[in-house]
Amino acid sequence: MDRPTFVVATALIGGIAALVLINLVLDGMRASPDDWETVPARLYGMVHIGAERSLAESYNYGLAFGAGIMFLAAGISSRSRTCLAMAGAMMIAWFDDSGQYHERMGTVFAESLPTLRFMALDAHTLGELFGWLTIGIVFAGLFLWASRRFDRIDRIVVKLVKGPLLLLIACASIVDLVHALAGGVLLSYLFLYLEDGGEMLAMALLATASLYLARNVERIDDKP
Repeated sequence: MDRPTFVVATALIGGIAALVLINLVLDGMRASPDDWETVPARLYGMVHIGAERSLAESYNYGLAFGAGIMFLAAGISSRSRTCLAMAGAMMIAWFDDSGQYHERMGTVFAESLPTLRFMALDAHTLGELFGWLTIGIVFAGLFLWASRRFDRIDRIVVKLVKGPLLLLIACASIVDLVHALAGGVLLSYLFLYLEDGGEMLAMALLATASLYLARNVERIDDKP
């Protein structure tokens, strides 16, 4: 990793750590879990890592969009299909986060099919899973297209992104599902930070990888 990329990575991860710390401090200053009226509670709502349109969520939107642009630049420069597929994947992640796509699918199912249940899953959760299924199909199509021309640069890209991408998928789908099923206040808090904090960390790592590739993709050697 070159120095500018390392500095950016440190800043991005430091930003996540600061947001999590601020969340914990402000949450601890609230009068009760139901308090949303005091000044600390209102500030907590502004930065809440699990709240839509909060500062933490906006930070995540920026990471996804920035990573998409950098992967696109690297893909155009190197003609790497994997970079272009990653650009598409990051833009889909940005669209899902900023547009609340899978959450809205849950709302559609809950309103249109309120009695639908499968095992312990209610209509809203099944709708969210359906939303993730459609996203997964698009992802699969992108990476199937990319796999049809897989060369030296593509191998490097896969080495760099496979860990953060698996972390993102796990936090956004598996941990999200367990969070929806978890009972108890402490478990709910734990999975909140695992899910949303994990997504933010994965996005920061992907943004770092995309910047590194955009800066160095034409000079990287494929080393074992």
